[in-house]
Amino acid sequence: MVILLLLVVSCDLNILPPSISVASSGDHIVGRLCCISVRVTKGGFPLSKKTVKFQKLAGSRWKDLEDEISGQNVVSTDSDGIASIGVVFEEPGTYTIRAILLPENIVKVFNVHVDPVKWMFLMWFAADNNLYEYAVNDLKEMERIQGDFSLRIVFDTPFDTELCYLDDRSQLVCKDIEEMNSGDGDILKMELMKVLSVSSEYHGLVIWNHGNAWIYDSLYERIVSLDDTSNDALTTRELKEAVEEALETSNVGRLNILGMDACLMGSLEVLYELKDVADYIVASASSEPVEGWNYRFLEMTSYLDSYNLCEKIVDYYFEDLPDGEEITLAVFDTSKVDQFIENFNILSLKILELFDEDPGFKKRFESYQENLRIYSISPEGTERVLVDLGELLNLLKNENELSSYISQIPLEGLIPYSKVSEDLEGLSGISIFFPERNLYTSFTEDYHTLSFARDSYWDDVLSSLYGE
Repeated sequence: MVILLLLVVSCDLNILPPSISVASSGDHIVGRLCCISVRVTKGGFPLSKKTVKFQKLAGSRWKDLEDEISGQNVVSTDSDGIASIGVVFEEPGTYTIRAILLPENIVKVFNVHVDPVKWMFLMWFAADNNLYEYAVNDLKEMERIQGDFSLRIVFDTPFDTELCYLDDRSQLVCKDIEEMNSGDGDILKMELMKVLSVSSEYHGLVIWNHGNAWIYDSLYERIVSLDDTSNDALTTRELKEAVEEALETSNVGRLNILGMDACLMGSLEVLYELKDVADYIVASASSEPVEGWNYRFLEMTSYLDSYNLCEKIVDYYFEDLPDGEEITLAVFDTSKVDQFIENFNILSLKILELFDEDPGFKKRFESYQENLRIYSISPEGTERVLVDLGELLNLLKNENELSSYISQIPLEGLIPYSKVSEDLEGLSGISIFFPERNLYTSFTEDYHTLSFARDSYWDDVLSSLYGE
């Protein structure tokens, strides 16, 4: 009797058609890797190794969906009968999806809801260099942080290049992509355009790497986003052009935040070059410890706008760095740059006038350079090339003829928020090119690649001072 019953059940299963049910649940988030799953069964039992195609209704037509990680448009069920596909949606809303069991052509149509996101970031991890292990730590730091944000992470290392997303559970999901040159502005532009295509209230870009302000721009060597495999890096101008072209092509006015988790990028010259690509720039005038930023600031994305999130980037950076580190980090308001430079030019012209009128002033001016603290451009820390702009302005206040001009260029508007470590107390957190005499000509070619050298009179001041 038992044997007969089993035979009947077995026969019933053979004549039953497979069925598809929705396995994924919950809402998804724009810009994240959304997992869409169905279960294939027969008589209540899971069917493995069955082929499923997913499609999305676009207008009146069905469009094949590709898995973002594998690139395949058909997937197979696992031992539990589950077929899953990872999709990144660019717009919030309700999407009509259908899963087709092949070759039976059994169809399941269902809806997927995708929630909007407040912040969308491109994290440009140019780690194809000796900072690789620290980049791995920062990548892990981003995982499982809860906040109203999505990430597209380009993670370039000496070994391979990966593209990473956060999924619906805030876990990192990465795929290998073709080895890329993270020092190539065209590649940065293309990746940024993909981020800008995602609908969000705010867009941000973080450049993670070595940095050297604008030093060696003329040689295309070790500026920011250094790629050892390709022996390349982004110059200041190349970074500007890549972001500008991505914004223009995407019909987006500006980034809300441009962050540079890299050494020495908080210079007046770099700020002037990048003033039109972002509302706020977060950068360090000093060298950064290899640990770099604390990416837990992302947990504040649910609550904060651009400026206030920038403040948190600075606060978190200072929160857990080792004692004794000489560090700065500042928020720069790019809307204040043009007026600042206009007033700075008036000051520079007055300095040039005093050079002609008073030889003694010229000697005093050069002596100020020797009394300014420097932002070191090498591990040795001996070259006097980049000095603190705030300290310079404070020293120049001692000149009666200049004090009224300096009062017209307060740094507080340009730098609404900053912190410096205890050992650097009194620094403003923004550098300017004011080298000692014997180093001036070593860097003029680099300097003349910058818009600042063309649009300001500071280069004229230095040239007159050093007799070039």
